[in-house]
Amino acid sequence: MAAMAICFWSCKKEYDLKPDATLQAVLEISQGGLKSTLAQGDTLKEDVVATVSGEKSTGLIQSYVMTFGDGSGTDTINVTGSNQVYSSHIWMEYGEYIVTLTIFSGLNGSGSQSTDSETIWIVDTIGPPPPPSSDILILLDSTWDSNTQEWNCNFKLDVNRAFFGECTGPFFYKGDQNNWGATPLAGTLIDGWYHFNVTAGKYGHRFTVIYSNSVELWARTTPDTNQNEVTVSKWNVYGCFEVIGLPSRITPAHTPGIRGDQQVSLEPAGVGFTRINIKDLNFRWFGKTPGIWFLKQTGWVTPIALAPDPADPYGRWSYTVVQNSDFFWTGNPYDGVCFLQLLPDYTSTTFTHVWVGSYFYFAGNPTNNPPIPACFSFQTTIFK
Repeated sequence: MAAMAICFWSCKKEYDLKPDATLQAVLEISQGGLKSTLAQGDTLKEDVVATVSGEKSTGLIQSYVMTFGDGSGTDTINVTGSNQVYSSHIWMEYGEYIVTLTIFSGLNGSGSQSTDSETIWIVDTIGPPPPPSSDILILLDSTWDSNTQEWNCNFKLDVNRAFFGECTGPFFYKGDQNNWGATPLAGTLIDGWYHFNVTAGKYGHRFTVIYSNSVELWARTTPDTNQNEVTVSKWNVYGCFEVIGLPSRITPAHTPGIRGDQQVSLEPAGVGFTRINIKDLNFRWFGKTPGIWFLKQTGWVTPIALAPDPADPYGRWSYTVVQNSDFFWTGNPYDGVCFLQLLPDYTSTTFTHVWVGSYFYFAGNPTNNPPIPACFSFQTTIFK
């Protein structure tokens, strides 16, 4: 009997330590019915029931335990398969939590085990900042599909304002998904707004909408084709859906309306003044203040530090306001032109940033006196 007991104990101990390569915990957390530009599968709303599931876990599962990061969790629960590995939970306070699922190949937490964890953010409100009234294209909501690894984005476009006059379509999509060809854009026209869906990869993409399969772009915000520089131009048309890296997480964002996806955009800032908006997220250096460097007819002037745009909740844009007479060239072939370069660090002119795809890109003129390097430039009489 003693020999039998020893053998039994030894065999049980060996079973506990034996690894199981097929045992793999897969944790998923969701809240049904929520749509938001903040939703990424890792952002949930406080005081709302969430499903915490391990149903996609694999292997022979006989028990599991969950912890929710707020001091609570489940007891060890015995099951007969992964379809029973689930629970629900409500987080009562907003903040950051780590949720953990551990599955076991034996009953009561015995045998081999596998663990999966996810960091989630509990928020008190979910929704995008209210769009400016001038926006022609508005992102209504976006949700992250963990199965396809894509964003499902719902937009609406003010077609009457975009195309000047009552416009009923047809409308066509051009963008990253179809190599900037023209694809019929399914949607619904409601009170002058065309509602449609765009599916984007996890890094976002750029697109625009055209009317009647023509080359006319929705971004033209004035019937005068010579005045596109006031807001946007044919190279500033993107309904840019992008992913923004914030200090603690990643969130989708949309850059609609007058700024588009351009590195530089312009706005009038009173008589004789121009506001220059810079998308410095593309080139800024960590811990440094970006700047703008102007070329006057007598040479480069002292760089100006850019100020963060207080209306931008994601920290993408900075700006400066200049007096036109200080920087526009006059009395030569470049009459009315403003030349500028962008600096990752406004205290150093050694490193500059130029985006050659920009509508505002100037290839340079080394024969000019003084020579004009590759830089950004714009010419307008509207802001004088």
